Amino acid sequence: MNSFIQENTYKEIGLLEMMNRIEPLCSLGRDMKSRMMPFLPGREKDLEKDLDRVSYCKDVMQHKKKLAVEIESIISHVKDIRGSLKRANSGIALDVVELYEIKNFLFQLNELDECLQKLDLDISVTPIKQLETLLDPEKTGRHTFYIENSYSRRLKWIREQKKNIELSIKEERDSLQKEIENTFGHKINPRGEIVVSKGDDKEQLISEMKNSPNLVYLRENFSSVIFAPRPTKTLTQLEDKLMKFKLKEEEEEYNIRKKLTADISRYFDILMKNSENIGIIDLLFAKAKLGVQINGIKPHIQSEQRIHIKGGRHPIVEENLRKKRLNYTPIDIDLNNPVVLITGVNMGGKTATLKMVGLLVAMAQYGLLVPADSMEFSLRNFIFLSGSSGESLAEGLSAFGAEIKSIGETIKRKDDLGLILIDELARGTNPPEGIAIASAVIETFKKRNSITVITTHFHELSQIPGIVHLQVKGLLDVDLNAIKTNIANKGILGVEALNSLMDYRLIEVKGETPPPRDAIKVARLMGFDEETLKLAEKYL
Repeated sequence: MNSFIQENTYKEIGLLEMMNRIEPLCSLGRDMKSRMMPFLPGREKDLEKDLDRVSYCKDVMQHKKKLAVEIESIISHVKDIRGSLKRANSGIALDVVELYEIKNFLFQLNELDECLQKLDLDISVTPIKQLETLLDPEKTGRHTFYIENSYSRRLKWIREQKKNIELSIKEERDSLQKEIENTFGHKINPRGEIVVSKGDDKEQLISEMKNSPNLVYLRENFSSVIFAPRPTKTLTQLEDKLMKFKLKEEEEEYNIRKKLTADISRYFDILMKNSENIGIIDLLFAKAKLGVQINGIKPHIQSEQRIHIKGGRHPIVEENLRKKRLNYTPIDIDLNNPVVLITGVNMGGKTATLKMVGLLVAMAQYGLLVPADSMEFSLRNFIFLSGSSGESLAEGLSAFGAEIKSIGETIKRKDDLGLILIDELARGTNPPEGIAIASAVIETFKKRNSITVITTHFHELSQIPGIVHLQVKGLLDVDLNAIKTNIANKGILGVEALNSLMDYRLIEVKGETPPPRDAIKVARLMGFDEETLKLAEKYL
C-alpha cells in the first residue's frame, strides 16, 4: 500500500470494502480514484476543501436529485480522450473515430457546464466553442463525425467527380446487363451471376453464352452453368478512374485530418484540464453516493492532537448485524491522550470499536464522509492495526511473533503523528510476561506523538499512570436474574440474547476499580452448560 496504511490494516479495518464501494461512472473518474492518496499533516486546508466538495455533492444528490441524475448521466458517457490529445500534441494525425470522440466530448462539455452552472461547486468545465465549430462546421449538432465538403474546395471537387464517375459506372453496368438479358433471356441475380439450368434444350444457349464477348464462364455443377458479365473496356476505364479519385479523396481527407489535429493540439491544455475536472467531479459524486449510503457526515479537522467521535458506526459491522436483525450501538469515544486503554467483557465490541476508529480516521483522510453523528480529528501520518493473524500465517510466525514484529516496527516511527490500534496486546504469551511487555509498550507510547488505543483483558494495565482507561459497559447493569428471566421467557440464547442485553457503550474509569466479571454471564447467554458454569462460579 503506502506508508500511511499497510495492506493488512487497509483490509482489517474495512477500508478496502469502503473503497470498493466508490464507483466512478467514467474512466476519467476511475483513473482519479486509482490515484487517491490520503491527506497527511500539513494538508489540512486541501482536505477541508475536498470534504466541503463531497459534502456539497451529497447535499445535491439528496435535494436536487434530478440535476444529480442528469450530471451522472452525462459523465457516464464521457470517453477518455487524453490518449488522442497526446497523439495530436505529438503531431500524429487523428483518425475519424478519435475526431468523433473529441467532438462528442465537446458537446458533453456544453451539457455538463449547463448543469454545473446551476450548482455552487467550485470546480467547473470550460466549453470550447471555437474547436466545436471546427469539428461541426455545418452546425448539425449531431453526435457523429464526417469530413464535410466545406473543409476543402478540392475535397468537394474530388467528391463531385467521384460521384459523376460512379453514376457513369452504374449507367454502363445497367446497359451491359440489359443487353445480356435481352440477348440470352436470363436475368442477373443479386450476386452478379447468371445461372442457366442444364438440359437438352439449353445446350445451344449455353454454347452461345460461353462464346459471348459479354460473358465470363465461372463454373458449373450437375444441374447448372454459371456466368458473369464481362466488364467492358469503358467500364474498366471508369473503375480505374474511380480508384484514382478514391485515392485522391483519402489523401485530401488525411490532409484535413492533419490540419484538424493541429487545431486540436492548440487546445491541448484546456482539453486536458477539462478531462481532469470531469474525473474529479465524477469521483466527488462517487464519494458523495457512498456518503448517502452510509449516512455519512463531514468530519471537522482541528489542530489539537485529538480524535473525538460521537455516534460512530462501523458500516460493515452495522450491515451484518442488521441482516441478522440485531441492533448496532453507535459509539462515543474521545481520544485526547497519548494512550487509551479499553477493557471489558468478551464480545463487548472492543475490537469493533478499535476498527471503527481506524476506519473513520482513514476515511476522513481520504476525503470521505464518515458514518457518525459528529467527528473532530487531527491528521495522522499513519494508521497501524495490530491483532490480525493473517500476517503471521503468511510469514510462518506465531500470532505473538507477528504482533511483536509489527509493534517493533511501529515503535521506530516514534516521531510520527500516528494512530496506533492494538487489539489484545501481548495476548499470545503467558500472562506475567504479557503484562510486563504490554506495560513497557504502553510506557513507550506514552512518550510519543501518536495516539495509541489498546484493548486488553490485562486489568493490571489500567493502573499505569498517565493513561485514559475506557471500559465497555457490557453487562454491568444486568444481574443474573435478568439473564435467567430472558432465557426462560424468550427461550433465546446465543448472539441474539447477548445483543439484546449487552451495553456496548464506553465509560471512562478513574482510580482503582475491580475488573468486570461478565464472562460467566456471557457464557450463560451463549447457552453454555449450566452445571459447568455453576462449578466455575465456585472458583471465583
